[in-house]
Amino acid sequence: MKVGDLVTIAGSMERLGYPRCIGIVTCLDPEEIGHNDEVAVRWTSGFTDESNHSVWSLEVINASR
Repeated sequence: MKVGDLVTIAGSMERLGYPRCIGIVTCLDPEEIGHNDEVAVRWTSGFTDESNHSVWSLEVINASR
């Protein structure tokens, strides 16, 4: 996962009645503590504007080049 990737929450939250949330990865290791499996995501809908997530809880929709 890298900056610029479009992501969504892994798994199907839609079947639980939640809308599909799409975001863009804006930063790797946002807390700068050596956690390379944590990213900051700016969400377009459904969540707060930006939040930190484990890469294991996200699914890449469209990888940046």
